[in-house]
Amino acid sequence: MSDSLQSLVNRAIFFSTEMQTRFGLRIADAEWEVDFSENPRLAFTGEHPLTLTAHLIGTEADSPRTWHWGWDNVNEFPEPVVARSHEVRRLGAARGIGELTTDEFDSDDELPLRLVLAAKELTGIWAHYPAAAGGGTVVWMLVESPELALDAPDIKSLVRSMAQGLTETTVTDHVEALQAYAEHRGFPLVMRPDGTLRVLAADGWADVTVDEQRRITNCQVHSPLEGEAAEEFAAARSAVSGEPGATSEGTVPAPAPTPAEAPAETSAPVESPVEESAEAPAAPEPVEPAPAPTAPEPVEPAPDVEQPAEDTAPAPESPAAETAPAPEPSTAAEAPAPEPQPEPRPAPVEPSAPEPAPEPADSAPRPAPEPTADRPADAPAEDAEPRKKGFFRKLFGR
Repeated sequence: MSDSLQSLVNRAIFFSTEMQTRFGLRIADAEWEVDFSENPRLAFTGEHPLTLTAHLIGTEADSPRTWHWGWDNVNEFPEPVVARSHEVRRLGAARGIGELTTDEFDSDDELPLRLVLAAKELTGIWAHYPAAAGGGTVVWMLVESPELALDAPDIKSLVRSMAQGLTETTVTDHVEALQAYAEHRGFPLVMRPDGTLRVLAADGWADVTVDEQRRITNCQVHSPLEGEAAEEFAAARSAVSGEPGATSEGTVPAPAPTPAEAPAETSAPVESPVEESAEAPAAPEPVEPAPAPTAPEPVEPAPDVEQPAEDTAPAPESPAAETAPAPEPSTAAEAPAPEPQPEPRPAPVEPSAPEPAPEPADSAPRPAPEPTADRPADAPAEDAEPRKKGFFRKLFGR
């Protein structure tokens, strides 16, 4: 992977993690159907239906393993379906990123997710969905809807997203990742005289320690917001809103978040390793059996996160634990998938599972006729053997 592509992954990882958590909780246990017409959409049915605008970014196949960009529109989908993919190609070309401008190439276990993370950073669309389309093909989409809007940042969700993000894929520069998260999410980030980074939210703050390789090694969480941290937060908000008041040196400019009600009392922080902070939520299982994951690559050393005693316990292993057990997705409607290319192309890799390590899958390929522009992919073949994975693991495409 080129350095420039890795930088896009670094910058996208934390905000993407928080958005996927929100998305996963919103669509848990829902059936879906996709429509790649002039008005492309991904619809989830059930008790809380949700319809999102869908953008085809690319597809991966499991035999042979290749990644194929949506802008190489071999199925002649309408322009609205692939417009965002063309945007990724154009911006990738401006940066000289070969992986974003080559129509099809060999993939590896992590590459599809990393390419989608890069697409998020370039387009500003922060939710994605990998949909099995039959015949071993997975369609990767960016999706958007006002219903996925995040609430004002709170210190627990910020720290949890950082901890989870570092388990999803390789992040080479944690400082770059945290700075980009502050810019995207709109919370103040202050560089302290001692070299630590202070994450500020309306209900508390976290002091983040990094080593000489710019890796997070410790995160001390405090709540409620008070003292010097409260002054820094107020100064940062004033600087952003244009009101009088000096901003602390090192504060990252970002839209001022809406303050949340602070807890009534302060409690001493308690150490809690990142692994206990929260495991990355898992990706929703596409209706049809998803490609078999392989063992994830080692991730960067996980930092220690210290949670305040009053802050409930360390974050659960997956966001699903905070609400309800992560259910397996129900059978859903069919998803259109690209037709086979006229000539053999290299093969994509199936999504791996860097967040919560999924068990190696040994399911058989899902034979199914490839769709055309006007004929959606058929439902999974009767002899296809669905893979059993946690619901949230699929939502992260791993």
